[in-house]
Amino acid sequence: MHRVLLVEDNDENQNYARIVLEKAGLTVDIAWNGAEAIRLLAERDYAVVLMDCIMPVMTGVEATERIRDGSANARNPNIPIIGITANAYQSNCNACMLAGMSDWITKPVSAEALREIVLKWAYSAVGEPLAA
Repeated sequence: MHRVLLVEDNDENQNYARIVLEKAGLTVDIAWNGAEAIRLLAERDYAVVLMDCIMPVMTGVEATERIRDGSANARNPNIPIIGITANAYQSNCNACMLAGMSDWITKPVSAEALREIVLKWAYSAVGEPLAA
């Protein structure tokens, strides 16, 4: 079973994503902000990170930059990171990609789109066939 780190500061969004991802056969851990995500990524291996871009304490963009540059001491600094943004403006999407995110998705996100993007990255990261 693949473990996903969901980094999200909103209870409703956490519950929604957790239900969708667990139904897809994934194990989900939750971090409330980028700082918590960095701590968890230094302690445990994950197949993929689903990272909200705008959060208190530390944004997803800042956390991603730290993961990628090695200062976060993540076990896998090359882990696939999928940005989640409520702002679909091109400048926000560009900021996610410049920070080193592997992909992004905009809110509100359908269950099908969420499942599809996370499975794509989770399974490709470990070299297994994509689950249907």
